[in-house]
Amino acid sequence: MSCRPMRTSLMLLEFLSLGTLSLTVTLGLYFAVGDPLLDTAGVVVGALILVINVALIACFVGLVAIGSLPTLRGTVWPWLADRVRKAGNACCLCGGAPEVGKEPQLTLPPQDGT
Repeated sequence: MSCRPMRTSLMLLEFLSLGTLSLTVTLGLYFAVGDPLLDTAGVVVGALILVINVALIACFVGLVAIGSLPTLRGTVWPWLADRVRKAGNACCLCGGAPEVGKEPQLTLPPQDGT
């Protein structure tokens, strides 16, 4: 029997979240000292905290999006394709969506005086 602490993606996400929290708190302690940091050091530490947290949030959003793709393909994609098809059929200039490989026939209203 082997020990695999990272066997599920949920445990990996938990580990990344705790690591980010630890780094954020540790880096934030630089602002709690009695002596003020140099402006440049404070900006660098603040930017590093922001980059680490934004990267974690982007990772979470990406994993949620990847996990949702099968559901989106099965439910949202057909609905969206139907809406686009209906919007194409409602085109007022060409009288509907043209068939594949055909140019649309434009019917413009008559102009007075010409």
